[in-house]
Amino acid sequence: MTAIHSISDLGTHTPEEIEEARRSINLREAAITQMSIGGKRKGLTLDEYQEALVRQESAEHPNCPTCRGHGTLRPHIRRVGSIHPSAAHRCVTRLYYDVVATDAAEEHIPWNLSITFEIGHTVHKIVQLALRDFYGEDFIDEAPVNLEDALVLGGAADGLVDARQWRALLEIKTISASQFKDLRSP
Repeated sequence: MTAIHSISDLGTHTPEEIEEARRSINLREAAITQMSIGGKRKGLTLDEYQEALVRQESAEHPNCPTCRGHGTLRPHIRRVGSIHPSAAHRCVTRLYYDVVATDAAEEHIPWNLSITFEIGHTVHKIVQLALRDFYGEDFIDEAPVNLEDALVLGGAADGLVDARQWRALLEIKTISASQFKDLRSP
């Protein structure tokens, strides 16, 4: 296999070797492989979650709201021991195991669905930024939603506009053009 790392390397190889190196590049396959690996996630048990929170709190510093003063972004730890609003549609048995959290749930998101989610997340951010710019302090993104009686904790609405004479809660959803044509109501 021919290795080409710089423009000057091109002069040391034959055209056939350069073509062989070019043909060996498959970024699509590399991206799909990595998204498949990244789509496999294992959650935490309730005990593991509580331990992770203690470690996370001990590392926090008030200097920066993003990195907490340590200069790197730490992954968000998804709450366990409660029902997430986005999971409320699941069967009762699955919700029970989410709340009890004695076993770490495993999840696999196929690579093509990961792309769909990332497109949705990007649209989500664009809409939130536009509303924040338009409404200023009257717009709150990721407004906390907790319904303790229903064991729903740690949820968030995509936005809340709290204007002088009205208040609106926002959930941003994206769908395909064909799905949009079939809509009959929100």
